[in-house]
Amino acid sequence: MKKSNAHPKIDAGNTQGPRHVQLELPEAAAFVSKRFRVDPDSVISVCEEWLPRLMARPEFWERREADRCPAEFDLADPTRVPITYPAEFIDELLSPRREIEA
Repeated sequence: MKKSNAHPKIDAGNTQGPRHVQLELPEAAAFVSKRFRVDPDSVISVCEEWLPRLMARPEFWERREADRCPAEFDLADPTRVPITYPAEFIDELLSPRREIEA
């Protein structure tokens, strides 16, 4: 018997199937972000310690090469033209969003 490549039909009324998961999410209003102050010098010292170790691994450079964009940009190139925005649209760009009037 041949297997079909078509997607299986899912009964939309089935709420007990394996794809249906009931999540209990916390109330967003009750969420309080906890910020922990970190000494910037300690962050720099950790980076100074671990970055050379990380960069010494061959897989670091292999992954970096695989993730790299093939394009190169020279921001100091004198022929480069800075991106500009049309002056007539600046007010629209910087003003608060307004509802689209129907």
